[in-house]
Amino acid sequence: MIQAIHNDKQKNETCDYLDENWNWLDLRQRFPRSVSKPQQPSCFKHMKTLAQQLSAGLVHVRVDFYEANQKPYFSEFTFYNNAGILRFTPRKWDAILGQYITLSTH
Repeated sequence: MIQAIHNDKQKNETCDYLDENWNWLDLRQRFPRSVSKPQQPSCFKHMKTLAQQLSAGLVHVRVDFYEANQKPYFSEFTFYNNAGILRFTPRKWDAILGQYITLSTH
């Protein structure tokens, strides 16, 4: 899943959730989504490949990138998005996304 943030830390911040094919998902958390679907970064395929490589073997992580001059720049790993306490709207997404995580007891 892709989380596209625009105007980060500004009054008009938006947060859009998209699938890996850049289809808009009817999903949100704290911030409103954009009025129209955001444009896919020109280096999206490269970002996606890097995110897959960097997250290999991890149960869950958000791999953050910025795009500048049509190149991806790594920002950070986030292991607990929104401190792990914000629910998704609509609420069905908590269960949908939870199905992707398998926790091991050993």
